[in-house]
This record gives sequence, structure tokens and C-alpha cells, in this order.
Amino acid sequence: MGKKVVFSILIILIFNSQIKLFSQNSSGEDYYELSGSISYNFPISKLNKVYKPALGLHCGFNWVRDDYSSKNILKKGLLLGVMQFKPKSDTLYYSVLPDSYGTAVYSNYMLISATFHIENIKCFNQFGFIAGGDVGLAITNYSYQRDDIHIHIGEDSTNGKLIVSPLIGLNYEFDENFSAAVIAQYNSLISISEAEYDEYNPVQGIYKQYGYFSLRVGYSF
Repeated sequence: MGKKVVFSILIILIFNSQIKLFSQNSSGEDYYELSGSISYNFPISKLNKVYKPALGLHCGFNWVRDDYSSKNILKKGLLLGVMQFKPKSDTLYYSVLPDSYGTAVYSNYMLISATFHIENIKCFNQFGFIAGGDVGLAITNYSYQRDDIHIHIGEDSTNGKLIVSPLIGLNYEFDENFSAAVIAQYNSLISISEAEYDEYNPVQGIYKQYGYFSLRVGYSF
């Protein structure tokens, strides 16, 4: 498992990117930017039982305050994202009795999010430390079917969830027009449901909190 994680991180460092186009006003302190990015996302908690890592696409619009005197950059805006986790296998098996097994079949897990994004970069010479996060709404869609000697249940569901995503990272400025960043982000999906808890359903329970961990490398100019 450790080798897989290391390999995934290397893939992220090589292929993930974030492109930003911006226009600066006459004061040189406030400007707006459009952004687009690709992230690599690791399911955790309940989602990790069923789904494997997946790429995500993101686009956003930010208002940026660049304070030269304090060497601090503040970004606030709207971020839209979409990703689709695929199940680890077409059919998953679980033990019911010592000599009996049940089956669980899952569709892809689609997630579309719209969040308020805030990011603060504290600059030290060419390096900068990033802290911030996102909060907003995520729409998820999935279906699953579980069958064994005791039960035959299934669900096809589209739900809205609260998404809360703190982030940290490191920024490096090559010159005034080009910089690169490495960002790590934890994404928590929260919702309330009256459904009974089912161990084999990754998104079911009275109070549901689960999520995924994202890594991305980006550049801006």
C-alpha cells in the first residue's frame, strides 16, 4: 500500500497542473484571476472501502489582494469542481456466514461541487506558505445493490451535501510572472439522513461524514 501511495504522489507531481490567467489594475495591488486545475483524489473513510483514487477537474474565479508591504497575498472567490470515483471491482464480496458470501455492486460515484474559496499566501523571499480552504455544496450521485441470504437491497440516489475542505501548501515564485505551488487538501462531505446505518453502503447513516484527500501541483502566470 505504501508503494502505491508513493507512486501516486509521483504521478501527481509530474502531471497535475493549475493554470491561472489574470489582469491587474493600475494600483498593482488588486486584480481578478480565472483558474483551472487537475487534482488527484484519494477516497478515505467509508468511500475508501469501495472506490479507488480518481482525477478531478476544477475551475474558478478569484479576487486577489497582493500586499507588497507585508508580502501577503489573499485570494477569495468561487470554485467549481467535478470528479468521478470508480469502484475497485465490478462486484465486491463480503462474508455473511463462515461458508456464505454476499455481493455488492456499485456504480461510479459522481461528485459536483461549488464552493467559496479562500487562500492566503505568506511570502518569504521566493517561498510562500499557503493556508486556506473551501466551504460550499456538493451534489453526489451513485447507485448500489447488495444481495446475500438475508437481504436484497439497493439504492439509486442523488444528494446534496456540505463540503468543508481545509488546505495547506507551499508556493515558490520563480519571477514576477511565474510561480508554482504544491497543495494538500482534506475534503469532508457532511450530510444528515434518517436512513439506518449499513456497513456496506459508503454513504449511508444517520449522520454521515466521509471524504477524500486531494494533492495537486500548480503554476500561475
